[in-house]
Amino acid sequence: MPCIITEIEDSIKARLGAVITGAPNLVKVMPKADGSTVEVPVKIESYPRQPSEQILVALASSGAVVVRYTGSKYSPKRVVGSITVQDRTMMYECLVFSDSLQARDTGTGIYELLDLAALRLIGYKPDGGVDGIELVQDDYLAEGKGSWTYGILVSVKTQIQKPA
Repeated sequence: MPCIITEIEDSIKARLGAVITGAPNLVKVMPKADGSTVEVPVKIESYPRQPSEQILVALASSGAVVVRYTGSKYSPKRVVGSITVQDRTMMYECLVFSDSLQARDTGTGIYELLDLAALRLIGYKPDGGVDGIELVQDDYLAEGKGSWTYGILVSVKTQIQKPA
């Protein structure tokens, strides 16, 4: 039996990393030794099994969005015909890492990455969802050693059905 938590997480990661017509790619502008710049794709990953400060700083230096499941809320159950149905609102946090706040600092800052991630996710219906993603909130989480972390909390509605 496939795990709906992982299925939706993978779908969110795929959406963040996809090439979408009319939507800018998630890239970080990085300086080169010769003074020019290069656009590097932002890493899209699941939350590390054992996160360390070293891993999180590395994610910030290259730019990254890390997705993790944070829990669910369930509606009261109801019986429809001979099927028990319960709505489930699943919450996922997309942690955005960068070593700069604004584009003026390095060409792509965390503010731009936050906005681009939100734009790519709003209304997107992931595999296993019964409705499109809703943006719940974004928030500053941490800064350390020049690494910034913000989080975007999103919700996805699903449904659990059990035949009687």
